[in-house]
Amino acid sequence: MIDMTLTELTAALRAAAEAAERYTDTPDDGSCNLDCAVFWPVAELPNEVIEAAAQKAGVRLAVSRWPNARRCVFVYVAHGQAARRTAMAEAAEKALAQAGLAAGMYYQVD
Repeated sequence: MIDMTLTELTAALRAAAEAAERYTDTPDDGSCNLDCAVFWPVAELPNEVIEAAAQKAGVRLAVSRWPNARRCVFVYVAHGQAARRTAMAEAAEKALAQAGLAAGMYYQVD
């Protein structure tokens, strides 16, 4: 993600939410978890733009720091507590990556 505009980031977040929603019928068995998609924005992208894009896309997120102090954005588009949550988060991560974001997954068993 080199030069993403507010409009492009909004579209990427909407696409992530839509991709995740395709997995709402996934059986929710297995270990409870806090899995979610994450992306690492370029330094030039202000937090205000990220938060505005989330609001426009109707997506909850949190701007934070990865353990190595690199800024990251946790994207909360999944629901459920086990396998469904993982499937939804992984679908969102793929959509974010396809939109050109440096995306990955945060996996945490509860």
